[in-house]
Amino acid sequence: MAIGNAAKIKGTQPKGFMTVIGQPPNIWKNGYISLVSPDRLPLGAVAVANNIMQRQDGVWGTRWGSANFGPSYTGPITGFTDFTTYSGTTPTNGIMIIDNGVLKYSTNMTSWTTVIGHTYTTTKWSTMLQFENKVIIVNGVDAMSYIDLTTFTYYGFTGISTPATPTATVGSGITGTGYNIYYQVTASTASGETAGSTVVTVPVNLDRGYWWNTSSTGNISTSTNYVTLSWGAVTGAIGYTVYCSDNEAGITYELAQVNGTTYTDYGIDSINNFAQVPTTDTTTAPAFSWIALSDNRLYATGDPNHINRVYFASSQRNNNLAFNAFLGGGWVDILPGGQQIPTYVGQFRTGQGNPMTTILLSDPSGYGTTWNIDLTTDTIGNTVITVPSVSQSLATFGSGAPRSVIQTNQNIYFHSGGPAGIYTTGSVPTLFNVLSTNEISILVRPDLQSIPLGNIPSICGIEFDRKLFYAVGLGSTTNNTIMVYDLEKETWSVNAFTFGVIGFVRFVDSNGNLRLLAIRNSPKAGNYMQDLYNTYTTDNGISIQSELETGLIHLTPDHTQFGFVQYATTEFGPSTGEVDISISGTPYNSPYQELYSEIAYLGNSTVTSGFSSYLYSSMMFSASTFSVSPSALANKQTIRVMKILNNYAIAYSSIGSNTNFVVNQQVMQGNLTPIPPQPSWIIN
Repeated sequence: MAIGNAAKIKGTQPKGFMTVIGQPPNIWKNGYISLVSPDRLPLGAVAVANNIMQRQDGVWGTRWGSANFGPSYTGPITGFTDFTTYSGTTPTNGIMIIDNGVLKYSTNMTSWTTVIGHTYTTTKWSTMLQFENKVIIVNGVDAMSYIDLTTFTYYGFTGISTPATPTATVGSGITGTGYNIYYQVTASTASGETAGSTVVTVPVNLDRGYWWNTSSTGNISTSTNYVTLSWGAVTGAIGYTVYCSDNEAGITYELAQVNGTTYTDYGIDSINNFAQVPTTDTTTAPAFSWIALSDNRLYATGDPNHINRVYFASSQRNNNLAFNAFLGGGWVDILPGGQQIPTYVGQFRTGQGNPMTTILLSDPSGYGTTWNIDLTTDTIGNTVITVPSVSQSLATFGSGAPRSVIQTNQNIYFHSGGPAGIYTTGSVPTLFNVLSTNEISILVRPDLQSIPLGNIPSICGIEFDRKLFYAVGLGSTTNNTIMVYDLEKETWSVNAFTFGVIGFVRFVDSNGNLRLLAIRNSPKAGNYMQDLYNTYTTDNGISIQSELETGLIHLTPDHTQFGFVQYATTEFGPSTGEVDISISGTPYNSPYQELYSEIAYLGNSTVTSGFSSYLYSSMMFSASTFSVSPSALANKQTIRVMKILNNYAIAYSSIGSNTNFVVNQQVMQGNLTPIPPQPSWIIN
């Protein structure tokens, strides 16, 4: 056969592929995910993200650095807050801390001033709340106290004595036996109320409900149906409350509030069955562990003597620190004697947008419930009383971490220990006038599940720069990392900061700069507050070691095909320093393994690279010398792979000092290879 007549054989062109992460539709939108194993991650998700955060449209970059801020402290710090005083309309901002039990404050951020008068416990965290030119301090051990911000003076609450047993004089119209009336008396201060006096039992011959109805004259001045009580004055008391029971000894309820030391019961005043006689003294103020404002009224919980109790203070301007009924305050027990106890109380809203006080409860397992409390007034006899109405709004979800509660986006976000996660309660577009609670940490749930129950009370959070910052203890009873949830991207970086803090504060300095301040539980550069911000590139001069690793990326959706991978190109944003680029994968007929580990030199120094920045230079992958400015955009670094692979993963880690990098996108390209399945896959 002549050559010219020979049959032509047409070769099949290999099918090329290019996998791009960082450009639509495969941007880094999924963030960090730990819910599924790396070989199940969607394209764009990462399996490792340490000391790195998402920025711009989702690209990954070295996290914010930190710097010492303000004067040094002794430690340990067990309280941390900001405060503001005004001269007319001119504000002065300051920081207040409890340093080794000593209260200190600073407005110049160069030195601390000590407030004398009390040494606080160093074993519990103190909640500190500014209200009415005071900073109120509670911690569950020390009785509630406050600092007057006009003089920076400490004020505690001095206890008073319980009234002696009252004496009773019975009117002639009901003298006799057949019925017993029981009375007790308490004394009140601006902060609380004593326990009840010893019960005085008064025998009479007529049921109390008929005293006034059977009075012969219907006139108090001439009535003989009465019991007059009298007692000795108590030093420091501003008033007294009489409690009464006409059917059971030992349990008395509020009957009347009086300013003097006598009271005559004509049977006219109704017994308030909502207010039982106190069994403990709160005139020194209870040792609350949590205090907050709701509807311009103080609420508190965490009284170690009444763990199921939620207190509310008076709404009267001059008595707004008073939690006793005599001055308009009160309390209510939620699930008394049950497993759950209230840990948090604060203002939120109903689904209709109406203000509502919200209470989070927790039990030892981490599970809990959410309740609402509404205060209404009622008139009993001639007395107007405040009646608390409580209702459960949500089962299962509560919180044992009151400092984890963050209000932003018209929602509240909080940690719930069971099932472990960060949850949000707010409106749902498809549900009219209804609040719904949903978990926002589903994709990182394994990390949240690693938090021991013992660490939950230490969890603290804050919103800053449209991100939620949560300090938690991953596998530790002390906080050892800061998780970041981006509210705009709805993604997590669980190990955004691989160090722990014990408290956050937003603070505006004298130049008007808004700062995110924190207290590290293990300071590395002296005992100072830490200023966290994106302009810092180190932690007080200590390099930040960032790590980023993709999931296992298969060349084809069916996970079975192989391809000849030619090039792996990473496009960096503005970066400096040295970054190790590691490529791992599964070659044909071999196990998963690391294939390459190359160093990319980024920044304003001239370096010699093993490969040029361009895929198609005049001499393929020749060594070249190039210079990159720290502000250079789209800096590409290419590794020649030249291997037949089924899958791959790429990792980036900073090495050396002062390395900060941004990964814009990652591109892997080559040709698919029509070869049979890997022999090790075949089982028959």
